[in-house]
Amino acid sequence: MIGEINDIVWAINPANDKFDKITDRMKNFALPLLSAKNIRMEFKADDELMNYSLGMEQRKNLYLVFKEAVNNAAKYAHATQIDIVITINNDTLQITVSDNGKGFDTSANVQGNGLSNMQARAAKYGGNCTIDSRSGMGTSVYVQMPVK
Repeated sequence: MIGEINDIVWAINPANDKFDKITDRMKNFALPLLSAKNIRMEFKADDELMNYSLGMEQRKNLYLVFKEAVNNAAKYAHATQIDIVITINNDTLQITVSDNGKGFDTSANVQGNGLSNMQARAAKYGGNCTIDSRSGMGTSVYVQMPVK
């Protein structure tokens, strides 16, 4: 609960609109979580992202999508490596969270709300969230969202 309150406080602070604050928050969330599970992390973000800002709601939802993707990989994938790549192309933000874990059948009925919540959060801003996974081949979560 304290973590959720911290997320809300962080999201409403206009000082965090700049993308360097967002990527710092992402790293500060993912690194301790993954390190505790002996999962290596590669985090890459385009330098051009630092020219962008996100409003409070979009920043919050983007961060929550990212957090869900990393949490899912840490909890369920049995991965040893997670790669996070954040790029910007024609004012479209692209985030990829990929793991080398066990993967899953995306056509199977998955319990829980995590995947549908990620898709709804991205769609709220004209974006999308897709998941590519195959048993034994790992999982990749792709998020695209327009930014100005």
